[in-house]
Amino acid sequence: MMKVLHFLSSHLPLQAGYTIRSEAVVSNQAKLGIEPVIFTLPDFNHSLGYKLRARETAGGIVMYNWVRPVGNLKAKIISRMPFFRNLYDFRVKIRYYLKLSEEVRPEIVHSHSPALCAIYGDLIARKNNTPFIYEVRGIWEDTAVAEGKMTEDSMEYRNRQYAETVSSAKCHALVTISEGLKRDFISRGTPENKIFVVPNGVDTNRFSPHPSLADFKARLHLQDKIIIGYIGAVRKLEGLELAVKSMPAILSNIPNAALIIVGGGNEKPNLQTLAEKSGLKDKSIFFYDEVPHEDILGFHTAIDVFILPRQDKRVSRLVTPLKPLEAMSMGKPVLGSDVGGIKELVENGTTGMLFAADNGPSFVEQCLVLLRNADLRKSLGTAAREWVVKERNWNKLVAKYIPIYDYAIKTRMKMNL
Repeated sequence: MMKVLHFLSSHLPLQAGYTIRSEAVVSNQAKLGIEPVIFTLPDFNHSLGYKLRARETAGGIVMYNWVRPVGNLKAKIISRMPFFRNLYDFRVKIRYYLKLSEEVRPEIVHSHSPALCAIYGDLIARKNNTPFIYEVRGIWEDTAVAEGKMTEDSMEYRNRQYAETVSSAKCHALVTISEGLKRDFISRGTPENKIFVVPNGVDTNRFSPHPSLADFKARLHLQDKIIIGYIGAVRKLEGLELAVKSMPAILSNIPNAALIIVGGGNEKPNLQTLAEKSGLKDKSIFFYDEVPHEDILGFHTAIDVFILPRQDKRVSRLVTPLKPLEAMSMGKPVLGSDVGGIKELVENGTTGMLFAADNGPSFVEQCLVLLRNADLRKSLGTAAREWVVKERNWNKLVAKYIPIYDYAIKTRMKMNL
């Protein structure tokens, strides 16, 4: 049995697109006879407020977390010296993970975004004389730009971009989650033959049409509404402001339309303010906090059209989201903006519909087409479900890692000759 060490930014119990993919990868690898083990970054256990033990079990998989050692006099002195404190802290963490790796003794080291995971993973792989795989799930610095947290001409942006490029050069095999990311790293000088695409997927057994949840719309007291809905992180990048601002135009044509937004995020207060100003909050626009995982299926069942109005940003053109796959797997039509990451998932007019990104009239026009035509919604949802089952079932996608690991093993052997 091959033992694979996955170095992750975060994992369960945190519920997010990143951790959903991580759990799907490791759990399905275990079914294939691979023994996955998880290391998580220090910030996962501390900055996010968790108090996890050094060794936990998550989803049946062993997970090792950073637990800060008891400080000594040397550490206390250095903690008062900012520059040396950072160097000392990083050195302590490296030693911690290297020591853990001696206990785990991985045969493959597989780091996942961001580049900091790749830095640790590369050191662990070198220490244990194993192949090193780096998986790029997104361009975190471009997401930060889209969210207004940094600019493309800032030193921090350039440093992060450089770290990603260097990490792609150091690994024996590079995995991306989209064709857009593959093209981006080819443009950075990564040889095409070492890049493999393992796209986002979905558990098609869990996310399937659920007739037993047909009354969920009534539970929300929205049984008389035809619902446009979004489930996921409520960030500026997702373009939900456009949807909120479009509701008066939609309601003027379809008075019983409603918009529901399910999830939390820093953009939510702005959206709630816009809904209040329009007089539609809690009348035709409804907000729900992050809901229990078991209720996600119910909300999907209640939604008639799943929307993904992502803004036209560099990150949107390169990265494919995971959440619309859940809606598609449940037989729901998706209306998304025509940016590259979404166009990899939705075939316009076949498995869903697209509108011109950042264009309110285009969004309204396509929404009305879907809301007025129940047969179209059904045919698109059926085709979406069939495509997801065939192309994006996790157990099929995770099998793609086996030849990637074989490639990395052979590449490393050639490099050592």
